[in-house]
Amino acid sequence: FEDDSDDILNSLKNRGPDFQNFYQINNLVFFHSLLKIMDLSENSVQPMIDQKTGNVIIFNGEIYNYNEIRKKYFPDSIFKSDTDTEVILKTYELFGNKVIEHLKGMFVFAIYDNKTKKVIIFRDTYGIKPLYYSSLKNNFFFSSDIKTLLKFKKVKEEIELNEKIVVSFIGNRQLFKNNETLFKNIKILPKSSIIEIDTSTKKFSISKYKSNFKQFDNKNYQNFESLFLKNLDDHILTKHDKIACFLSGGLDSSLLASSLSKIKTNKKIYTFTALQKDLFESDNAKKINEIQKFNPTYINTEDINFFDELEKVNKINFQPSVDLSVIVHKKLCEEVRKKNIKIIFSGNGADEIFCGYPSHIYSYFAYNFKKNYNIFKLINKILSFKKTNAKSFLDILKGTFVQILPLKLINYIKKIQLKKKVSHLNISKVNIQNLNFYDEHDLEKFKNVKKNYMDSWALQNYLDYEDKNSMYYGIEIRVPYLDIELEKIINNYSLESFFSEGSKSHLRKISFLPDIIAKEKRKSGFAGDLNLFYEKYYKQILYKIENDFNDIPLINNKKLRDMFKNLKLENSEIFFRTFSYGIWYLNCFKEDE
Repeated sequence: FEDDSDDILNSLKNRGPDFQNFYQINNLVFFHSLLKIMDLSENSVQPMIDQKTGNVIIFNGEIYNYNEIRKKYFPDSIFKSDTDTEVILKTYELFGNKVIEHLKGMFVFAIYDNKTKKVIIFRDTYGIKPLYYSSLKNNFFFSSDIKTLLKFKKVKEEIELNEKIVVSFIGNRQLFKNNETLFKNIKILPKSSIIEIDTSTKKFSISKYKSNFKQFDNKNYQNFESLFLKNLDDHILTKHDKIACFLSGGLDSSLLASSLSKIKTNKKIYTFTALQKDLFESDNAKKINEIQKFNPTYINTEDINFFDELEKVNKINFQPSVDLSVIVHKKLCEEVRKKNIKIIFSGNGADEIFCGYPSHIYSYFAYNFKKNYNIFKLINKILSFKKTNAKSFLDILKGTFVQILPLKLINYIKKIQLKKKVSHLNISKVNIQNLNFYDEHDLEKFKNVKKNYMDSWALQNYLDYEDKNSMYYGIEIRVPYLDIELEKIINNYSLESFFSEGSKSHLRKISFLPDIIAKEKRKSGFAGDLNLFYEKYYKQILYKIENDFNDIPLINNKKLRDMFKNLKLENSEIFFRTFSYGIWYLNCFKEDE
C-alpha cells in the first residue's frame, strides 16, 4: 500500500473524532473515522468484522429502526455492541443486498463479502450521506469526502477541473449535474444506488434500487399528524442527553422545534438561530423559543466576517459556496459544538417533499389549466391561492405559463439565459448544449418538476454542505422530512391538498404549529445579505480579483472586475458564485504551488 495511512485518517478525523482505524486484506483497504452516537463504548469501533462470516463493514450514518430489526430477526443472538453497525452486518448475512429493504435511516456503508470477495457499497434513498468515488488505473477509491480521495496519489495525479460543472454551478446553481463533480475523475454515487466491486477482476457495476421499506401500517397512521410525530420520535434515537434544532423562524424549522416539544423525551432541547436585521423570520424564531421554553443560542450575522469565512467554508466543503447561507450554517455548527451537542435537526427536504418552491406552485396551476384550458378558471384559482401566499398575481401567472410550455422549449430558453448569465466567463471550450436545466424524469409536468427538485437541482447540494459543515465539528445532522414512509403517505393525498391553504398545506394544518407561523405567507431561509457583503468587503473583493484571479480557468479577469464595479441586482448571485468558485479553485489547485 503506497499511500500514507495516517494522512488519510487525519483527513477524516473531523468527521469522526472518537476513533480512527483501518483494515487491510490483500488489495483491499478500509479506512474509518468514528463519531459515537449510540454505543459510546469501545465496542463500536470500525471497521467492524463479523467473526462468523469474515465479512467487514464501514458505515457512515444512522439506522433509526435497528432495535426493531434486532428484536425481529435476532432475538436470541449475542451482540458485542449496541450499534446499528453490527445490526447491518448481521442483516446483510441474512438478506444479502436486500438488506436495504429493511433499513430506515440515512447511510452510506461498504461491506466486504468474504465469500464472494466483493465490496458492496450502499447509499440511502435520498442521498443524505455523501459518497464520492474515482475509478482509474485498475483501482477503485471511495470516500465520504473528496479531500480524502485526493490523499491517494493515483487520484491526485489525475485531478482535472470539470469546466462544464463549473458553468452549471455559476449559471444554473447546479453543482452535481448528472452525478458529476467539479473534478473530472471523481463522481458522486447517485442516491438509492449500489456499487458492486469485484476485488479479483477490479471491475465494478452500479445499480439502482427501489426502497420497499415499510414500517407503519397506513390504517393505523391515517392521521398525518400522528405519523409525523412518530417519524420524528424515531429520529431522536441517541445515547446522548442533549438534542438540538436549527431554528430560522420559518415554517419547516419552527414545526420541527415545536414537534420536539410534543414528544416525551428526557433529552434537553436546544435551538440555534442566526439573527439578521429586518428579517421577519428572526422575530418569529424568538417567539417560538419563548412559547416552547427552549434553550436558545443566537448569533448575529452582522458579527460574521463573511469575507474570511468564505475561504474557510470552501475548504471545509471542498467545493464553492452557493450563497452566504452556507457560511451562516457553518457558524451555527460552531455554536452547536461549543454546547457539546452531537445531534441536531434540520428542516432540509421539507420544500421538496411538501412542494414549497415557486415552480411547484407554477406547475400545479399549469396542470389545472391543461385540464380544460379555461383562462378564467385559472385566474380565479390563482386569486384564491393568493390569499395564503405572498407572491404577486403576475409572478404566479407568468410562472404558470412558462410551465405550460413543452419541456424542450423551456430548456432551449434556459440555455439562452445561461449563455447570457455566464457571458463574463471564457466558455468557448465548454459545450453548454448538454446542460439541460430540466431533466425529463416524468412526462407529467408537475411530477417532473417535483422529481427535478428531488434529484437534479439543489437538494443534493444542501444535504452535502450540511453534512460537511456539521461533521467538521463532530456533529450529526438529521433530516426527518426526508423519510420514505412519510413521502409514501403524502403521495397518496390529492394534488390539490398540497396547496389548499398555501404552499406546504399539510404542514400548515398540523394543530400544534403556532399561529404566527401557520399564517405567515412570506418565505425566507438562513440569513445572509449579499448587498451588505459587497458593500462591506468591496475593497477586499476587488483586490482579490485583481491580484489572485489572473490564472483561473474560465474567469475573464477584466469582465469580472467590470461586473463587480457595475453590479446589478440580476447579476448579484452570479457574481457571488463566480467569486466563490475562484476562492475554491485557489484553495484546491494553487495551494501547493
